[in-house]
Amino acid sequence: HAFLELTGYTITEALGRKPDNLLHGELTDPTARRRITEAIASEAPVRTEIMYYKQNGDRFWAAVSLSPIISRDGTVNRFVAIATDITERKLSQVRLEEAQRAAEHIALHDTLTALPNRRALDLLLEETVAISENFRTLVRIDLDHFKSVNDTHGHAAGDHVLRHVSDILLNII
Repeated sequence: HAFLELTGYTITEALGRKPDNLLHGELTDPTARRRITEAIASEAPVRTEIMYYKQNGDRFWAAVSLSPIISRDGTVNRFVAIATDITERKLSQVRLEEAQRAAEHIALHDTLTALPNRRALDLLLEETVAISENFRTLVRIDLDHFKSVNDTHGHAAGDHVLRHVSDILLNII
């Protein structure tokens, strides 16, 4: 009954069919599928996370634990599977990764111009110099008398100048 509730299939639709015919779809990871298939073939237990599909086509993530049932004579005649819906955990993980990428972008880029900042440059130089045998040229551009723009015309004008200069540099590069 839990399987039917989780997947949306009726008992008539599910009886006699293999789970891979019911649950696998376009985005189901072939590596996870192979791990399950190999475990069944070798009569070994397996745990994996896999994307499944419900009867209506909706996707969900499941943590699957599959174990052989060994009879008294030592043979395996069936398997028991426990699947737990972990969709919310996976979605939270994706949101966390996106937030981490956004925070890293903010830490490495100027908020006004979106250009890489000095920290990004330092990291790039460390990586490039460490692995490259080629010579590099570094050009530093200074805006002469920029402080006077801010002092005489205000920070909004200074911000405008910085954005304009960054647009020019991006177009040149």
